[in-house]
Amino acid sequence: MSEAKAPKKEKKKLLNDKQQKIVDIIVTTIEALVIVVCLLVSILVWVGVADNPQNRSLNWFAIQTASMVGDNPDSLNPGDLMIAKKVKSISDLKSDEQAGVGKGSVIAFSTIVTDAAGNRSQQIVTHRITRIQNGLIYTKGDNVKAEEDATPKTFDDVIGVYSGKIKGVGKIILWLQGYKKVDTNLGVGYEATGNTTQFLIILIPLILLFVYNGYVVIKWISDERARKIKAAAKAEAAAEAADQEAVKKAALVEFMKAQGMSDEDIEAYFSLDSEDKSSSLEMTKDNEEGLDSEDKASSLEQREDLNESNNG
Repeated sequence: MSEAKAPKKEKKKLLNDKQQKIVDIIVTTIEALVIVVCLLVSILVWVGVADNPQNRSLNWFAIQTASMVGDNPDSLNPGDLMIAKKVKSISDLKSDEQAGVGKGSVIAFSTIVTDAAGNRSQQIVTHRITRIQNGLIYTKGDNVKAEEDATPKTFDDVIGVYSGKIKGVGKIILWLQGYKKVDTNLGVGYEATGNTTQFLIILIPLILLFVYNGYVVIKWISDERARKIKAAAKAEAAAEAADQEAVKKAALVEFMKAQGMSDEDIEAYFSLDSEDKSSSLEMTKDNEEGLDSEDKASSLEQREDLNESNNG
């Protein structure tokens, strides 16, 4: 008889099913948080620098200069994030003359500035309304060193009026947009550098998440394929064992019939347990007495097959 192969030991799992489930929940939660944070920052950065902010009902701006530093509740420090909502008409605005000093509306408006090289560009400025005369809006920063803006604005220049602020959040946006701190005559502010490599802070985590999830998918496909191969091999081995058992049973039936056993006895034999089968097998030795040598050899061979079947 061929010796049975020892079954391969399965690799011990580092974590049980409950622990693995907890780890999966933690990893999924971290992934979701990273994605949400990256999306929120991206929205704040990209949507906040829209080309036509006048067309939106709500805007937000990262404060770059110290011109609005003051003691009023709606004063703004560099790095604050100001939220501005659109107003319908100039009558919705109020000035210091009307409401009192420091109580005029803080507005974000569009203006044209000229740099040292003589280049003109459009810029968004956030200042407080000091007075409104003949449809013209005069503004000034809260900073004690600030002076009233030289050019008054019209209502068409107004993007929105102060609705609230989030302290410090603008610093993150300005950093991601490539701004750096600089000293000015009004205090510390921010200046554009043109370097936007900080966006890698957003891109790298997203890329890593993409790579990790790709690895998870590939590993799952590989594990599923290995599981199917193992299941197929197990089924094939079971089928082969069943075939061998069927062959042995057929040989035993033939042997028993040769010993003169009836079909009912044969059926009863196969319903016995192993110990009773062995006892029945010993009884067949008495039947071999009186046989010639050739028949004895044949009977012995069949009996060995029967014994092997019982042991199997």
